[in-house]
Amino acid sequence: MNLTKKFLLFFSFIGFYELAYGVSYSAKPLCDLSTEAMNADNCVGFSYKIFTKKDCIKYLDRDVIKKGYQPIQITLTNNTNRHLKISRKNFSLATVSGDEVACACHRSVTSRVVGFSIGAIFLWPLVIPAVIEGVSGPRANDQLDSDFSQKALDTQILSPYSSINGLIFTPVESFRCDFSFTLIDTVNNERFKLSTANKFLVIGEHYAIDEKYNDNVRTIKFGEEQDEQSEPIKIRRRIRI
Repeated sequence: MNLTKKFLLFFSFIGFYELAYGVSYSAKPLCDLSTEAMNADNCVGFSYKIFTKKDCIKYLDRDVIKKGYQPIQITLTNNTNRHLKISRKNFSLATVSGDEVACACHRSVTSRVVGFSIGAIFLWPLVIPAVIEGVSGPRANDQLDSDFSQKALDTQILSPYSSINGLIFTPVESFRCDFSFTLIDTVNNERFKLSTANKFLVIGEHYAIDEKYNDNVRTIKFGEEQDEQSEPIKIRRRIRI
């Protein structure tokens, strides 16, 4: 067997290997991180995890760091009666959207199909991986897009007594281990800052003013001149919302 045939046979083997194992997207769901706020009242808290290459492969099925993005997992717990807004734009780190990262991690379907097709001119079995790549490659990219979109934190409302868990992505050149972010109360726009140095914050419950009026009524005897009606008394009380 001459060198050319050996090369083509090796190329064919690589093609079938890609056919069996490469044209897919397989990532595990994120696991919630434990936070101090889980068992405390009237507080918010978060935990974070800086992804390694191994974490990227396990939870994103791609070496995202090699593509130039550092993923950071955030689990945030709201143990108050407030509705709090979290946005990746309110982080001290520069962040990018999950869609941008997903596009950078797309499988290059066209180049692979062209490569296999050229090889098939000399070794016909390479037609099979070319066809499979053309069909399954776009499907794998769609699955990647959907998974990255679900796992990425963008702008979300954290309901009372609930938690959210997701990823932010920062360019590798902008990454720092220390960072902070701000939560915003959706009712009164009050802001609360959390950071890697202060991951737990007691913020108290939110109250609204419930105003009612109680008329000051007098009994008037027959023949007595009636005074002007007294001003109603305003009663103010705090109620939980």
